[in-house]
Amino acid sequence: MVRVSRWISRGLIERGFGEPVPLTRLAGMYRVCGFGGWCATAELEDRLRRDPASVNITHGPFDREEDAQYAYDLLWESPE
Repeated sequence: MVRVSRWISRGLIERGFGEPVPLTRLAGMYRVCGFGGWCATAELEDRLRRDPASVNITHGPFDREEDAQYAYDLLWESPE
């Protein structure tokens, strides 16, 4: 099981970010959403291995494609 160190988690939370979710916890989920669009978790893992800096997850995980698409549409309407 992948664990995120406490000081990394604490630092992210103090800066207003949520606690990081290990990729292994996302494995059973369907989609995640970000400014680059939405993708399945298998594609997300591939992106993370090739170029971690290109991954910008803002919403999810979603278990339905429709929910991920809706969240992505909302990003265009209201990015905050």
